[in-house]
Amino acid sequence: MNLHGAGPQSHARLDALAGDRPAVRIGHAAPGWDGPPWTDDPTRPERRRWCDLLAACGLVTADEAAAAADDLRLPEPPPPAVGTGAVVIHPGAAFGAKRWPVERFAAVAEAVAAAGHEVVVTGGPDEAALTGAVGGRDLAGRTSVGELCRLVAHARVVVAGDTGIAHVATAYGTPSVTLFGPVGPAQWGPPAGEERHVTLTDPTVRRGERFADDPDPALLAVGIEDVLRVVMPQLTDTSQRRRPDPGVPLGP
Repeated sequence: MNLHGAGPQSHARLDALAGDRPAVRIGHAAPGWDGPPWTDDPTRPERRRWCDLLAACGLVTADEAAAAADDLRLPEPPPPAVGTGAVVIHPGAAFGAKRWPVERFAAVAEAVAAAGHEVVVTGGPDEAALTGAVGGRDLAGRTSVGELCRLVAHARVVVAGDTGIAHVATAYGTPSVTLFGPVGPAQWGPPAGEERHVTLTDPTVRRGERFADDPDPALLAVGIEDVLRVVMPQLTDTSQRRRPDPGVPLGP
């Protein structure tokens, strides 16, 4: 199953793994692969693409795919060893185009800490310089994927750019503020109507270069006060903290 993209590199690697063994190939159309064509539609949620792929392959019905596309719930894991109830700030992203300036993250962290809330900063082991500039408890490179998920699931609020940890917050129902740059929230953001998950961006100045080294203007248009206007009420509004039904997991 190819859940990476349209290929050809990913298709070729999977074919090499399969070798001469008979295999069922599930993915988008490519040489040797049956499936729906790959299309880019910035108004179509990316999660819908993959649910529709399952329908195209006959694994679910079209109605089941449509219903599941916005059901992102994951069962709640046990609490983390540290950081339960903290504000999690994740300043990193794979490319500079999605990376809000670190001094702005630091200003948000300072305001949150001044209001009496614990701040935990997360990132990979190669992001220590970035996370260290934010302030708060720095856990960069000190958590496994499972530990990071537990931290997010039991956080008070998650503040991040358009990257994986923001999607994890959506799946656990943790209030979040996600800052979008080259790609808008219609494609990669949380389901519409989820009040606890707020997205901030300015599409009128979006450049749209996903792999650029510098932040997209749509991201830079989001100011520190814009984030704090959302975060501060989230810290006191317990009505936004509604756990997903643990009996309806996303997968096994």
